[in-house]
Amino acid sequence: MSLDDDVHPAMEAMYEELFDDDEEFAAKQLEADIGLKNQEVLSGIARLQRQIAEQELHLQMWREQLEAERRSDSWELGEGEATADELRSEWAALESAEREVEMLKAKVAAQQAAFVRLPDPEASDDET
Repeated sequence: MSLDDDVHPAMEAMYEELFDDDEEFAAKQLEADIGLKNQEVLSGIARLQRQIAEQELHLQMWREQLEAERRSDSWELGEGEATADELRSEWAALESAEREVEMLKAKVAAQQAAFVRLPDPEASDDET
């Protein structure tokens, strides 16, 4: 008798103790796989939310700068840092960047909607 012959029956007995049948094992494996996937999705959502917050802060500062330039009379005369054409171009770029942030927000919302939540095994039947 080899070492493998001794190990195999012991592992088989341990397997039978842990899982009554293959269906229970498959269910536990699926639950673990979903949990892993959920962590990946949550990480992706959190990363996108941080990116959105950073971009919104940047856009807010950009918008304030452009509004300050627009309020000054010098841009109309071309005496300031930006001429009227340059300022219009900056506004168009800002609005484009704001649309991109809105698309990121939609992406996050779609990911959150598609998020698979497992029922809490600790929760009672009344809570689920």
